[in-house]
This record gives sequence, C-alpha cells and structure tokens, in this order.
Amino acid sequence: MLTSKVVLHKMYLDQLKEMGAEVIDIEGSMVFARFVLSDDFTVNYLYHRNPDNTYLLERIKPYQLTIGEYDSEETAVANIASDIDQIKNARNSNKFETFVETFKMLIKAKRDFDDLFLYYNVSGVDMQYIYDNIKLLSQSIYRTKEHSQRIYHKTEPQSLKD
Repeated sequence: MLTSKVVLHKMYLDQLKEMGAEVIDIEGSMVFARFVLSDDFTVNYLYHRNPDNTYLLERIKPYQLTIGEYDSEETAVANIASDIDQIKNARNSNKFETFVETFKMLIKAKRDFDDLFLYYNVSGVDMQYIYDNIKLLSQSIYRTKEHSQRIYHKTEPQSLKD
C-alpha cells in the first residue's frame, strides 16, 4: 500500500523530470537531479530528508552551495525550478565563467580556513586579520549591489537583502 508521502514523493520526482532533470532517487530519502543545460554545462542538485522531516537542498555543480532547508519536498523542488531559471539567466552574462571560478575560490578558502583552525593553533592577531578581511569582502559585495542594476525579478534574493 502506497502512503500519501510516497505518492507525493513520486509526484515531485516526476515534476523534476518534466523540468528536464535526470533524476536518481536513493531509497526515497535522497534525490540527485541533473540538468543538462548545454553540451558543456550541467547543474546538479542533491536534496535529502532529515530526521525531522525537513529537506536540505544543495547545488553541487557547477559549484557547491547549500541553498536552504525547507519544510516540504514541494518547496525544495520549487526552489530548484527557481534556481535553474536564475542560472539560465546568469549564463547570459559574459562574466559567468569568472563568477563560477570566483565562487570556487571562495569555497576553497572556506575549506582552507576550516583546516587552518582545526589543525593549527592560530594566534589572535592572525584570526582578527582573517576576520577583518572577510568582513571587508562582505562589505564589498553589498557596496557592489548598491551600484549594480538588478536583472532578475521573479524572486527575491535569499541572502542579499536590502
């Protein structure tokens, strides 16, 4: 007997397939969705159901990013649809490749910082220096937003708020 949760799960998998994804369902609790946007560009997502029945959604390609945690599989799938639309729009920029490479550098820096702190006794001076530089980077992102033209209006930014 199929439960309503199983039926809904299958419905969301079908929805991803209708959006163009190659879908791999891993024992009903984890889903891998691969969207081929061109011969040389794919976007991959992974979401899984947590023990508290929330859904953690991550974009894993072209770069790793935790997109969010949602109360339902329906909301996770809706966020994939929105994210794909945004990626398609962003790919129109002649700066897209630089954006992706910059993002990958940020991811590596995050991992390097984690290793630094977990494996080394970092001085207070060095910790403050790193903190100050990260704060400057964050401020630079917000300053850039202030003088840049907004190009996507279908949804609101998840993090970069006014």
